[in-house]
Amino acid sequence: MKELFKDNGFKRLLFLFILISGFTLVFRQFFEDREIDTMVVFMGNILIFASSVLALMLYGRAKSAKTPHGFSRNVYAAFVTKFFVLVTAAMMYFYFAQDDISTKAVFICLGLYFVYHFAGAAYAARIEKKKVKHH
Repeated sequence: MKELFKDNGFKRLLFLFILISGFTLVFRQFFEDREIDTMVVFMGNILIFASSVLALMLYGRAKSAKTPHGFSRNVYAAFVTKFFVLVTAAMMYFYFAQDDISTKAVFICLGLYFVYHFAGAAYAARIEKKKVKHH
């Protein structure tokens, strides 16, 4: 776990989280003028960041896998776990918000999901390259 916080993967995710949160707060009025619920974007960012950190832990386990199959299993487990956590959160939002759904904010969160996913996947790919070079 200590390794996770010293690692560049976590620093990259933390930087993204701070940048996106700051952007959301600074341009709050801009978003609200376009009927984008900033609270949904902000909470979505928190949830996506948290699930990405969880995925990063699974990438860390992939790092120590002895076989390529073990590596792939952990990488896919990270993707599937993050995906289902976020789909569940979206379904809960749709259920409880009912008529007051901010579809623009949901699509922004979908974009954030891809940004965080590609940042984590790029990190996982670098781990595998380093692992192959050492063997």
